[in-house]
Amino acid sequence: MITYQPELWQTADWRRGDRYYHCELKQNLFADWVVVRAWGTVGTKRGRMMESYCDSYIEAQETFQAVFNRRKYREYQLVSS
Repeated sequence: MITYQPELWQTADWRRGDRYYHCELKQNLFADWVVVRAWGTVGTKRGRMMESYCDSYIEAQETFQAVFNRRKYREYQLVSS
């Protein structure tokens, strides 16, 4: 049986100048944990997206926290969390 845990999902958005970075920790259709990252330039259609599949919630949370720390190091401003 597939069990979703939406109360554990997380989202964060950052900005620096005209650049944006978006990160989500969530479950996919099969209840596997996924960290989805998207980045690009505000106001254009240019940008990229990457999905990282994780074996457990703990691994996904560590990946999400690593992204969070990297954005802070790169001096992005947290817009929403």
